[in-house]
Amino acid sequence: ATMPALALTAGTNFTNAWYLCTSMTSFLATGLDSGTNFYAAWYGCSSLATMPAIPLTAGTNFTNAWLNCTSMTSFLATGLDSGTTFLQAWYNCSALTTFPAIPLTAGTNFNSSWYNCNHMTSFLATGLDSGTNFTYAWSSCTRLATFPAIPLTAGTNFTHAWSNCSVLTTFPAIDFSGATNFDSSWYACTTLTSFLATGLDSGTNFTNAWSQCLALTSFPVLDLSAGTNF
Repeated sequence: ATMPALALTAGTNFTNAWYLCTSMTSFLATGLDSGTNFYAAWYGCSSLATMPAIPLTAGTNFTNAWLNCTSMTSFLATGLDSGTTFLQAWYNCSALTTFPAIPLTAGTNFNSSWYNCNHMTSFLATGLDSGTNFTYAWSSCTRLATFPAIPLTAGTNFTHAWSNCSVLTTFPAIDFSGATNFDSSWYACTTLTSFLATGLDSGTNFTNAWSQCLALTSFPVLDLSAGTNF
């Protein structure tokens, strides 16, 4: 089934527009660049292989937008840099191998954004430095072997952010100054051998932070003096 090449140029609200269109394999609609709300727009489009290169430049809410698009191998949409909430946006996009180099500069909520993207080997997004909530953001990305040294300077909550990233070998020199919650952040990163993060001195909750990091043989000199829960 195909969504035909219709112009939807006056549309502003696309909430649930193609929700559970489980047989849709191709999306050809155009003119979505006036849309502001894409809440669950393509939720559960489990046969859609490619999200085409359409601009979504006015979009602010991408909550659940592509959740459970389990056949999507390629994400080509552009203009997401006005988006503020990406809660569960690509949750369980389990066939997606690369997340492209798109700026997400206005985003603040990345809770579970890429949770269980378990075929993703490359993460190239930029502009996450306005994000505050990264709870479960990359959790269970079990094929992600490297993570870029991108600034996450506004982040406060990293609960389970990289938990169960089981092939991640090195965590880069990301500055976490200002972050307070690291509950289970790197839990079960079982092949992690090098941890280079800095600025954890505002952290208060480190429950299970590095639990089951079975390959980690040394731990760097970090100030964890604000921590209350280990």
